[in-house]
Amino acid sequence: MSVVDRGSGETLAHIPIGIGPLGASVTRDAARVLVACHNANEVAILDAAAQAVEAVVPTDAGPVQVSVAPDQAFAYVANDGAGTVQKIDLAAHAVVATIPIGASAGSHGIAFAPAARLMFVTNTGRASNR
Repeated sequence: MSVVDRGSGETLAHIPIGIGPLGASVTRDAARVLVACHNANEVAILDAAAQAVEAVVPTDAGPVQVSVAPDQAFAYVANDGAGTVQKIDLAAHAVVATIPIGASAGSHGIAFAPAARLMFVTNTGRASNR
């Protein structure tokens, strides 16, 4: 993971994380950065100020995108290898729920509609009919 100063374009640091980092998300207070590490089957949680790994959360196969929920207490990770979305408790650094989308769903992106209490998951394959 590279840390880049947006103003100057200078690379400030390289942070080693799991194999195959893909999607990333940041908490509203910018204290934590979460990265889905596809080939390592984990989400790395980084302390942004320290520019270091704070925790590693094991996931189902193929995490591709992680998104911090509007409440900032949880994050959700889409696992295209498993056809699941997993809910991560950011205080406990642990998966607390697994939502089956479909074995061949290829679950990828996650977006929230907070007022409606809905989460939308893009699927590159075929999701189950629910």
